[in-house]
Amino acid sequence: NLNIRRNLWEEAGIKEVKDMYSVTAMSWKLDGSRLCVGTLAGAVDAYDACLRRYRYKGKFEFTYVSLSQVIVKRLQTGTRIVLKSHFQYEIIKINIYQDQYLVAHTPETLLIGDLGSCKLSEVPWSGSGSERFIFENPTVCMVYNAGELTLVEYGRNEILGSCRTEHVSPHYISCRLNEGRPPPNPEAEAAASEMPDNKKITYLMDIKTVQVLDLVTSHVLATINHDAKVDWLELNPSGTKLLFRDKHRHLHLYDLATQDKSTLLNFCSYVQWVPNSDVVVAQNRDNLCVWYSIDAPERVTIFQIKGDVEDIERSGGRTEVIVDEGINTVSYRLDETLIEFGMCIE
Repeated sequence: NLNIRRNLWEEAGIKEVKDMYSVTAMSWKLDGSRLCVGTLAGAVDAYDACLRRYRYKGKFEFTYVSLSQVIVKRLQTGTRIVLKSHFQYEIIKINIYQDQYLVAHTPETLLIGDLGSCKLSEVPWSGSGSERFIFENPTVCMVYNAGELTLVEYGRNEILGSCRTEHVSPHYISCRLNEGRPPPNPEAEAAASEMPDNKKITYLMDIKTVQVLDLVTSHVLATINHDAKVDWLELNPSGTKLLFRDKHRHLHLYDLATQDKSTLLNFCSYVQWVPNSDVVVAQNRDNLCVWYSIDAPERVTIFQIKGDVEDIERSGGRTEVIVDEGINTVSYRLDETLIEFGMCIE
């Protein structure tokens, strides 16, 4: 094994096999966990070459192939991912959050990965050891340490960006990375790959000030000073418009292109962008309000409901708003044609 600290090769151990005779061929498994040896007598032996192996919370198995490479195996499904330091640093500690997100520490770097997409990242890191990891966004991991929020995009070995904030609740942070442009065909996918990156984050500088940051250029796109405490905010998928609500339950819309702010609704108890669209769903007392075209906020579709909105579900060509009426749960179907039309216009 190569000892990075001492910068020399160390002999891990010797295995003596009786009547083995001459070795005519050998080959390593691609992940380095096994060695196969062929002998003159026609025998083929396979050797387990890992340094150590142990189980994590009864759900995962860690196999240390070397000091800088670990095979992480999910015991339930048998799926594996190879965790490797590209700088050959020793992996000191490994944690898995929510049974999906992997975080490993080396003396000089931080390794972060998504076991679902098998995307791994390694970035330089010199934290305090008391970092807080936030996994609300499926494409980026947020690391909060000493008042600074650092973003690491899965699959990229560099820090995406950072900002100073004391408010790290998921309701106070919204990050969009190249969303809002799903390719319908291979030609469009090729064209989309040539488009410039669209990566933005919005967060609270303080309880009344919202800032929008371009993560590609590190430029501040907007600073919004409000007269009341902001208790929720979210960018639309394309990162061109911002919804936020204050403690008085007033819902506001901010257009990043025109820098204009308008009030959409009073006494708003629920608000959300419809997934992968620019359609807004909000509740005002017994009214369910839907904006199919947010560029025309005066055009709103209203449903009368008897309960509280719980969630928005979109799958299989259907979009439904789930309303809890106490005894029963009722779903209100939205016009998928208008939703798709708005996406095409965008």
